[in-house]
Amino acid sequence: MAMLMTTPGCKKLVDPDAAQEKIGEETVYSNDKTAAAVTTRLLAEMAFVSESTNGFPINMALAADDLKVASYVANSTQQLYFNTNMSDGTFWWSYLYNYVYYTNDVIEHLSSSTAVSETVRKYLMGEAYFVRAFCYFYLVNTYGDVPLVLSTDWTKTQNMGRTPSDQVWAQIKSDLKDAKDLLSKEYLHSNMTPTTLGDRYRPNKAVAAALLARVCLYTKDYVNAEKEATEVINNPAYSFIDLNNVFLKNSKETIWQLPAMTPGVNSLDGSSFILRKINPSDPQGPNSTTPFLASDNLLDAFEPGDLRATKWIGDSAGYKFINKYKYPFVDATKANVEAIMMMRLGEQYLIRAEARIKSGHVPDGIADLNALRTRARGNNAGDLPNLDPGMGQPAAELAVEHERQVELFTEWGHRWFDLKRTNRLDAVMTIATPLKNGNISQWQSFHALFPLPAGEVANAPGLRGHQNPGYPQN
Repeated sequence: MAMLMTTPGCKKLVDPDAAQEKIGEETVYSNDKTAAAVTTRLLAEMAFVSESTNGFPINMALAADDLKVASYVANSTQQLYFNTNMSDGTFWWSYLYNYVYYTNDVIEHLSSSTAVSETVRKYLMGEAYFVRAFCYFYLVNTYGDVPLVLSTDWTKTQNMGRTPSDQVWAQIKSDLKDAKDLLSKEYLHSNMTPTTLGDRYRPNKAVAAALLARVCLYTKDYVNAEKEATEVINNPAYSFIDLNNVFLKNSKETIWQLPAMTPGVNSLDGSSFILRKINPSDPQGPNSTTPFLASDNLLDAFEPGDLRATKWIGDSAGYKFINKYKYPFVDATKANVEAIMMMRLGEQYLIRAEARIKSGHVPDGIADLNALRTRARGNNAGDLPNLDPGMGQPAAELAVEHERQVELFTEWGHRWFDLKRTNRLDAVMTIATPLKNGNISQWQSFHALFPLPAGEVANAPGLRGHQNPGYPQN
């Protein structure tokens, strides 16, 4: 716990009074302030798995067909992009399980705490349940069956093997329901009172409902997916805004953001995506600092008159880059104007649309898709017309896939996970993979799951011999 409170490079999330001293575990949960500092710092830590070329959004976009690599990047990134990775070159497993450990610690201590006030105890427990669910959502979607660790007692977990995915999904749902019950309706400051700054950094009930809606959709619980998404959509705190402003800090479309933890940048994703010259004499185009361009698959997916093709795709002398974030850098002495987008309203409309269509209510689902298309429509006659509410269900399901592709590209692995859960990954990546790597290699279905880190497999008796199929087993 002392290590968590003093990790080098971490910054306070929002509160100038957040505890900074090194404190022992025996005193962490002795009062509201120090207990709250634990989840404050945990949320700050999560920014590091959310950003830049090592972060989840960019790497999942590379594995799918959102991005193309146009300049030199690390070999591990190249392997993800070419869909040829044969050993785990990411740090997600260890980071996510570290976060899980700390959430388990919070839950264990606060379950029996009498020193922390009841209101704060409930809010912090809710945050811990939410973060644990969030981590397991990405673990199970990335690796398949994973150890379901719900304790800090290493003697009970050191020999743990892989837990069937159905059990992991059930725990995710349970944690999110608990989180939703316990969390505040308001966004809180890190002193656990309603924020007066407008920040949307700490999870609240709507954040838990938004992730629960996604989880219900993934597990084909369409009734509850629609119910949870509708609850968020009907919340007056959220509304559609101009495409150029969606990723601003505290925008009305934001359900949950995290602050950038690197001084001088608004977000590392923005600084990695937005093409710029390192030196004035450099040629236009991608370089080692900004190596990524929008893929041809993505660019071809936009329909005529779709403003997402211009407002969310930038152009630098003909090079098309991702431009959802607008401001890569910020004066370190000034407040950030953007933040890391974790979840937003647009996804909730897409969740509800798909849930309705899967339930046979096609016109209602198409209405949700048309709400997004209306927001993205240009001003010329014929631009991005409404979809026909009378279309058949198979066509409507493909319309959802298309709308998710052009709305959620490069955000938190949506495209990659969508292709997997709808059994469309092989069909799309069989075409996309050879185009990425100059036909050097072909798509192989086992790459739908990433390999468990070899070091984890070697050191954990319960994992030995249980590597994902297709990867070296030793």
